[in-house]
Amino acid sequence: MLRPVLGLFFAFLFVVVRAENDWSTPCFNGQCSYDIPTSSEVSGTLKIWGASDAISDITPAAGWTILDCDKGAMAQDVRLVCHDSTGCPHLTLNTGAAGKLVRLPESCGQSAFARVTRDWVHANQTLPAELASKLRRRDGELPEVKGLSIDADFDSPASQAGPVNFAIHGLTSSVPPNPAPQRRSRFAPAQRTVNDRSVISVLQQAFQEFNSFNQSTMQKLPEVNLKKSFPLLDEKLSCPAIGKLPAFDVSVSGDVEMCAVLNVTVALTAVGTLMPANFTKFGLVVGMDADLEGTLTLSSTATATLDSGKVELTQVGIPGLDFPGILTVGPTFVVQAELTGTLDVEVDLTVDLSYCISNAKLFYPPSPYNTNSGKFTPNNSPLNFSVSPGFKSSATLDAHIIPGLDFGISAIGDLAQATISLDFDASSTMTLTLDGAANASGNVSTSGVDVASKSASVNGCVDIGAGLSINAGADGSFFGLFDFAPSVNLFTKNFDFFNKCFGTQAGNSTASKREVKSMELSEYEYEYGVALSRPRRRELAKRASVLSCPASGTTKVVPVADAVVSSASIKLKN
Repeated sequence: MLRPVLGLFFAFLFVVVRAENDWSTPCFNGQCSYDIPTSSEVSGTLKIWGASDAISDITPAAGWTILDCDKGAMAQDVRLVCHDSTGCPHLTLNTGAAGKLVRLPESCGQSAFARVTRDWVHANQTLPAELASKLRRRDGELPEVKGLSIDADFDSPASQAGPVNFAIHGLTSSVPPNPAPQRRSRFAPAQRTVNDRSVISVLQQAFQEFNSFNQSTMQKLPEVNLKKSFPLLDEKLSCPAIGKLPAFDVSVSGDVEMCAVLNVTVALTAVGTLMPANFTKFGLVVGMDADLEGTLTLSSTATATLDSGKVELTQVGIPGLDFPGILTVGPTFVVQAELTGTLDVEVDLTVDLSYCISNAKLFYPPSPYNTNSGKFTPNNSPLNFSVSPGFKSSATLDAHIIPGLDFGISAIGDLAQATISLDFDASSTMTLTLDGAANASGNVSTSGVDVASKSASVNGCVDIGAGLSINAGADGSFFGLFDFAPSVNLFTKNFDFFNKCFGTQAGNSTASKREVKSMELSEYEYEYGVALSRPRRRELAKRASVLSCPASGTTKVVPVADAVVSSASIKLKN
């Protein structure tokens, strides 16, 4: 069991971020902050702290004017000049410039902060004429132009002054501006607000505010709206003549039509040290409202063993959070599908797996102090199923349509990389137990679905189930933070979608069930820190299906079900 502070840490994800960075105040007191620009679709604050000799500043607020600097470079030589001698000495104070972490102006360097590796008097002492006229002293002399070598190699030992700590908080909302600061002396000592103890106090405060978190107050990422058809498998086989039966062709084909509308909010927090590089805590919370609909169409005239493997159908990138050189999180909407089974009779199947998820809050890594929550509702679902009459069959089918969110994480110049994945595995299973010996009576099932006609020679039972499983997991190495729970099942429910017997077995009863219209995700409990259910995600792998020729050739299928299954009639399996 992890310490209670982890629960407070997760609660910290929901504190409303306020702008921390103040470009008018130099970073001379052992702490500094940087905010993602408000023009971005996400907001975030990076705060660093340590000894006052471990952190400095080369922005105008610290007395420096940058003369030459590449905005897109991580490692480079910078040319700069001091325009205010009251602040510039802090760069070399006590321990010298080399080894210090410095804040950079937004026009200099790709990262908000950089490590100084060397400083010197630059060979190029030229200044722009206008700047030279401002800086020229009464004796006619100009200040020396300095050179600094900087990089983002944070995976290095701590400086002489000790380690530099960091905390990152990011979320998909606008950052409200801070109130105007009161006027004070430019270099007066500021009250230190961040240290190891105060981080804990911030987490405690956030825990108290957790229950007031309202997802609707957060700005959502751009809506994902996808409607597209994808081929899942297409296998053909030419069969030789059998006696008087001429040669014929058989095939198995499957397609997925995906329709998804997602509105996502994301909050994350990371805590650790930059020098030396280490993440000690990381947490991600996803808020989501979604309508997910996947339609599987399968047609088979062959005897077949099906195994499509896990197939990735599409990816859609979503704007992420980026503190270059320190932490980058890039979300992607992914749709996967998988189809396995054994078919020994001709089948045509179209089944719609449709769900609505509202006000979902899902945590990773899991925490005993925070509960996944939200409402899950199955929607009305079309079902179209036909089968060859008069044949014995023990066919089975297991189909999965899996939309999900992948959060690719890269830290400290790709020193650590991982992917946190959140999958919504919508599944359908089919089991046939037919002996093909009798005529069926036309009737209506308890779910309101018209079933086989009187002339249809179908004898036995058809059972079609559906389900939703929400799984979270992590792949990769990320400072050992996800090793204790790489894969967890957050929610699983299975349903009887259609269950009917025909012919001599028409009177057979089915297992006891209860109707379900919606469920709270928080109703499902899991054992904290233990991977449950099947592994969250198998490696993508295309595997071949095996087709063989039916001994009787092909026949005409007859309808068994053709209607819309009402969400009110879907039965929850006990």
